[in-house]
Amino acid sequence: GNLARGLCPVGLGAHGLSSALKEMALSVENVFGIPCRFTSFESVVLSDDATANHLYYIAQEAVSNAIRHARTTRISIRLSAHNHHINLTVRDNGRGLPSPLPEAVGMGINLMKYRIQMIDGVLDFKSAPRGGTSVVCKIPRTSPDG
Repeated sequence: GNLARGLCPVGLGAHGLSSALKEMALSVENVFGIPCRFTSFESVVLSDDATANHLYYIAQEAVSNAIRHARTTRISIRLSAHNHHINLTVRDNGRGLPSPLPEAVGMGINLMKYRIQMIDGVLDFKSAPRGGTSVVCKIPRTSPDG
């Protein structure tokens, strides 16, 4: 997706993911006029750039699916750290993903699943009771000293 063409997330660094996601939320509002809120709970420190990049691209794919296929009018991106894992949730209030999935969406979701496996995480697609979709990534939290 060219959603974040202006962003260069490579080399996000330990604290870079939050800033990059905040930028993404702003560009969604600017480009598509869709309210997009980014919330981060405490400073989420990631062990390495690769993990940050994978999470970034998963979020980007989830956001772009929400805009292109779910016809959402509101998106929220949430990053939070817990004792043993880090959570990234992208929620929209759209009509859910079409079924069967168009090829582009299917490929995007397979790529998201591949990325999450690379960082030992779990990816979950949940339908919200009042419509919309939540894409939830959960990755193990590694201690900064290895």
